Amino acid sequence: MHAAAIYGPIGFWYYFERTGLVSTNILAFFVSFNQTFVLGLFFMISAYFTPLSYSRKGPASFTVDRLKRLGIPLLFYIVFIGPALIYSNRLISPGQNTSFLRFYWEEIIKNGHVDMGPLWFIQALLIFIFSYLVIIEISNRLHIKYNIKIKFPSNHIIFIFIVFLSILSFLIRKWFPIGTVIGTLQLSFFPQYILFFIIGIIAYHQNWFAAINRKKAIFWLIITSWITILWPIIVYLSGAFEGDITKIAGGWHWQSFTYALWEAIIGIGIIICLLYLFKTASAGGNKFKQKLSDAAYAVFIIHPIIITGLSYAFRSLDLHPLWKFLIVAIIGVPLCFLIANYIKKIPFLRTIL
Repeated sequence: MHAAAIYGPIGFWYYFERTGLVSTNILAFFVSFNQTFVLGLFFMISAYFTPLSYSRKGPASFTVDRLKRLGIPLLFYIVFIGPALIYSNRLISPGQNTSFLRFYWEEIIKNGHVDMGPLWFIQALLIFIFSYLVIIEISNRLHIKYNIKIKFPSNHIIFIFIVFLSILSFLIRKWFPIGTVIGTLQLSFFPQYILFFIIGIIAYHQNWFAAINRKKAIFWLIITSWITILWPIIVYLSGAFEGDITKIAGGWHWQSFTYALWEAIIGIGIIICLLYLFKTASAGGNKFKQKLSDAAYAVFIIHPIIITGLSYAFRSLDLHPLWKFLIVAIIGVPLCFLIANYIKKIPFLRTIL
């Protein structure tokens, strides 16, 4: 996804090679499609395992563990990885020859430039987790018990939720359109992130993931397949193919609501399908799959260095952006997992990553 942001017409990254070629809209679709579900799924999965971790460790150990597992990588990224990537991008720009120490003092320390890159997710996750911790502690002190049994929602209820999420996203984008960054966060997507985090907690207590069967997965696969092909129509009618994304990004425009609705349907449908797919595909796991799983968190933290470095290495190649994207992705993804696997063998890092 981040490799696509480098060579496509949309998305945020440290380095871009944007050409204006119509064919790169394939990458725009790829980024838009992934945005509908990837981060929401990450928040939901993180929330799913939060109650179990809290109940096993208790509030004190749980807090220390979350600060270690989430806070240390976030701090390391802010202090080292982010500044290094920003500086490296300046080095390849003509006429930029400032030393790293001077850059760090002027930009990072004096100006207070905080770059979290994709680890804004960890920042938001820390906020969500500690909000959960506060609510649970207050509930425990007030002796409030949650013993309500809630079945996995029917398709009708899911459709109602989709409309509700679409309206929330549409409303918040009136003030925070897509692409607007407040601090380090894009609030335009946070209705989905917050609701999916809450759903993850409910799903754990109600065992919802086990209730996703083949019939429901196929139903939502059909729905999302048909809705997915509407993307070019929505984008065309919004004028985004001409470079104007203002109507689709937010405001009182029907295009903004239609796009929010498209996002919600795709996001929820794909998540249901993926949960069923990986629930069935993970049965009888082997050592290779386990290594991939164990390395995933480290990959998430280090991949900006590798993806950006590869894009620098291939920047002089006279190739179509789509070919460059494929080269960076095909080399970059396995390389990320390979390096992450070795990083995890370092004793101190093994307990964090």
